Amino acid sequence: MLVWYPEVEPRDGTYVRPAVRIESGAKSALDPNRPTTIRPYVSEEADGLDLTVAGVTTIEATRTFWDKVVIAHGLRRWYERRGVLRQEGQRVSRHYYDLHCLLGSEVGKAALADRDLGADCVRHARMFFDRPDYDLASATPGSFAIAPINGMVEALSRDYANTTAMIFGVAPGFAQISASAFQIERVINSRV
Repeated sequence: MLVWYPEVEPRDGTYVRPAVRIESGAKSALDPNRPTTIRPYVSEEADGLDLTVAGVTTIEATRTFWDKVVIAHGLRRWYERRGVLRQEGQRVSRHYYDLHCLLGSEVGKAALADRDLGADCVRHARMFFDRPDYDLASATPGSFAIAPINGMVEALSRDYANTTAMIFGVAPGFAQISASAFQIERVINSRV
């Protein structure tokens, strides 16, 4: 479902659209999860208006980390098999950015230590989202392929340049993000 909203600062480009996509369905993995209080950023701008919602069931970020690892693996294998990025690399650099941010957090450290959760994310992806060119069967410690390789970097860098409009503060360079992906790949594959 797309929920459209008025833009605060209209932009000419169409990369960042004034809409929020709400996804749900039977394909979603729900564990691990926890209740969380959600307070939207707009609350800071609205004096006297409490938009806080308590008790929202959210997927733990450790699962998000592993889901993004599996996505990055599928993107890389797709490129290796076809010689092109899936969907020309549009709207996928955000997964590498998310991995970069999570890697430097306690969540990232906990996720890297939880190999069972990683295996569960791979099982789930193979059941619901698998394509032959994703080669998710090889998404196992020792053979994960996460980091973008040379032919992928140019398109991902262009996509990331568009993505930075959504990042608060100073956005890291794509080279830093790629370095984090290489680090994650190295750590996961070294613990066989």
